[in-house]
Amino acid sequence: MDKCTFCAGGPEETGSSDEQRKYGSNRLAEGKLPLCAEMCSTKALLAGDANIVSDIYRKRVINRSMSSLASNVGVQRNNLGSTPDLSGKATK
Repeated sequence: MDKCTFCAGGPEETGSSDEQRKYGSNRLAEGKLPLCAEMCSTKALLAGDANIVSDIYRKRVINRSMSSLASNVGVQRNNLGSTPDLSGKATK
């Protein structure tokens, strides 16, 4: 089995019969996304225009950071004014 060609059709000339026989359709030449990225149910694989991919990635990072910040603030609010439970701890 050949390595993944990322649906680019391998080293053969685009649209040639050798390319079609060895690799199937050249999805990128047809203007389509690679099949793995198109079928990824978790949307973890991104492909396409670099600016669009960068925007998607940036939004994911911001959303993850904001949810992490919100959960940390909630933990800090829950611990305000409470004293730590030291029962059962060894002391010197």
